[in-house]
Amino acid sequence: RALFLGTGFDSAASHIYASHGFAGIEEMSGNMEYYAASREGFEAEYFAAGPTELQEAGWKHWPATAALFLGDYPGTVRCAPVGLFGRSSTEHAMLEVILEGERRQKEGVDPKCSVLMQTDSQAAAGLAMWARHPLWPATGIIDVYCHPEFWARGGRELLDSLKVPPFERLLAYSDEGCAAKAQVLEASGFREGGGRFERRVAIDRARSRWATVLEWERN
Repeated sequence: RALFLGTGFDSAASHIYASHGFAGIEEMSGNMEYYAASREGFEAEYFAAGPTELQEAGWKHWPATAALFLGDYPGTVRCAPVGLFGRSSTEHAMLEVILEGERRQKEGVDPKCSVLMQTDSQAAAGLAMWARHPLWPATGIIDVYCHPEFWARGGRELLDSLKVPPFERLLAYSDEGCAAKAQVLEASGFREGGGRFERRVAIDRARSRWATVLEWERN
């Protein structure tokens, strides 16, 4: 029903894929998409309202997260712990997440990443993850991202499902283009005030629009 891939923008490979019906997801992006019917039809079916389940990130989520994170949906800060900003491919990031999850499972340690699955369509409708902050000691970083139709249906439950170590502080980030995420963070005990960063990250690959990022903190 849908195929997603990444290649160099305006490369020979991208032109070959384009000749077979693939199209770039946005201007100057090497990420491309193909739909057997239409994008609108696929998204309406894939992300349809239906039963959901929280699951530990695993191999079936590797391809399933592509439609969510490459989609043209509100929110630029999508998974800060693994550097997913804007419309980004999860091909490499999720591979590392899943492999680390397998190692943690063998060690009997709680998982770091959970996925909200629409169980009828098997869509990855949301994802939450925590990690140790790469800069500040005794600090964690956590993130959650959902399809617009699923923030209210499971965003907070997804975020709260993670068993996070007792850091001195836990930081999260949102951008002004995703009010639903800010609502979920606030409902989970985060408070805005750590900082407001103007034009911190590009919204699109062409870097024609920029997002203001807000820092949230929970102690």
